[in-house]
Amino acid sequence: MNFETTYEMGDSLRRLSLQGLKGYEQLAEEAIKWFQRGTSLNPYDPNCQLGIGMCLDWLGRHDEAARHFEEARKLDPNDFYVRAYQGWHFVQTGDYSMARQWFERSLKLQMAWHKPIATQYLSILDAKLQEPPASTPK
Repeated sequence: MNFETTYEMGDSLRRLSLQGLKGYEQLAEEAIKWFQRGTSLNPYDPNCQLGIGMCLDWLGRHDEAARHFEEARKLDPNDFYVRAYQGWHFVQTGDYSMARQWFERSLKLQMAWHKPIATQYLSILDAKLQEPPASTPK
């Protein structure tokens, strides 16, 4: 009955799934169930919405994931963490310029001592954005 416990269970399963070992899809689906329990217990906390979105991105279901990142933004539009993970979502979809915009928005809100998500991804994006565009097959 504790939404924080459901988040921790979901996040632990999500992290196990990210290892990519056999059965990772089932782990991600189970994580989604725990995150959904958390959203039922506390519909005002954005973290379980972010967790669902991250799992869906990992499973390649980016359109579904986008809805959960949007819901997290509605719940807490000025949270640096929510904005940073919105950027993370766009990295997963390959939209690096949009990801950069969200990471920069996150940095404007972060405390000086806590900038790991956005700053780490911004250096990766700088390199990606300087790469020549991939050629499309004819």
